[in-house]
Amino acid sequence: MAKPKTGEDSVSETPTRYTMEQLREIVSAGMGVTEARLLLDDGYTPGDVLELAKLRASQAIQSAADAQTATAKAMQKAMRPENETHPGFSAFSYPEGDRAHPKAPLPFGVYIDTYPCHKWPETEHWREWELMAQLEPGDFTIMRKDGIAMRITVRGERDVTGKLSKVEVDLPRDKDERKQVPPKMVLLQQLVRHKENARKVFLEATNEYLQLMFGEGATV
Repeated sequence: MAKPKTGEDSVSETPTRYTMEQLREIVSAGMGVTEARLLLDDGYTPGDVLELAKLRASQAIQSAADAQTATAKAMQKAMRPENETHPGFSAFSYPEGDRAHPKAPLPFGVYIDTYPCHKWPETEHWREWELMAQLEPGDFTIMRKDGIAMRITVRGERDVTGKLSKVEVDLPRDKDERKQVPPKMVLLQQLVRHKENARKVFLEATNEYLQLMFGEGATV
């Protein structure tokens, strides 16, 4: 697997190019045409998109079985009268809903690009919330959407006891570079799993993001 490229290895502001043969190979691996084009046009390389397609295809059978089981349980639960109280389902809640599975308070304040994420848990996806709780201060190298390496600084503040009380994730100021910052869920997972193989984490995090945002095997 190729190592992440540096800014010097690429041509700035040049969109990722791909051939119809590469697109057909990605679609043959199980990804929808619309989703594949969306990712390619958004800056992901054909090789990364193909790996994502293969990874998702390998999970398709088990995912379908899990989805059927979850649907059946949800239908059974919906028929019960004790569900008259709203369970707190939303696009950001745990699958069980906020009432059955509320988000645990973060151990410190979290600011991403100066935005105080910790103040409004209802606007943060449960997976992002879990990852934010694991952040540590430091300078990290992550992969951008186009596969190029990007430096991200996480600054921390501690109280008088030495306990971490605040973390700030600084994003690039350059407008063109900001466009290449991966989705927050993918960014956070790379920061938390920074000791692991960068390419592997990037692909797994992107795959998880797509599944959680669009559903198992869904196309955009």
